Amino acid sequence: MREMLLVLAAITLTSCASSQHGPWVDAADRIANGVNEYPSEFVCDEKGVTFLDFGGHRYAADPRGLLGPLRNDRGEALVFGPTERPLESLYASGLSHTFGLPGEDPTVRELYVDLDGNQDYVYIFVDGTHVEQWPRADRGCPTNPDLAK
Repeated sequence: MREMLLVLAAITLTSCASSQHGPWVDAADRIANGVNEYPSEFVCDEKGVTFLDFGGHRYAADPRGLLGPLRNDRGEALVFGPTERPLESLYASGLSHTFGLPGEDPTVRELYVDLDGNQDYVYIFVDGTHVEQWPRADRGCPTNPDLAK
């Protein structure tokens, strides 16, 4: 029985440590309050979207456009994807997330925001190699609009 509990504990710790959806932590390795990342199937019928709640808004990684067109308050289209925007034009929030399987190189992601305070996007710097822009998606899911932020 004791061996079974140890195996279950090891599996649980490994799965938590390798989660690609968090936790996000600050520079002191404390879990960041108010920052939650989760797959869309937790709140929508659509699968394949990842949401990130940060700074009072919901942002989305939606590579297939399952949420439909996203627009800011001025009616401008917002899209998920890689950006060529230089990091010098962004502000490092000090929050990061590291995940990976034991024995593999971990993936490190860092959260950036606009220097000018524009909240249309957050930016995720992945492994020091590329930046993804995640658009604001406060309106929620097409199949469950009641979950709008």
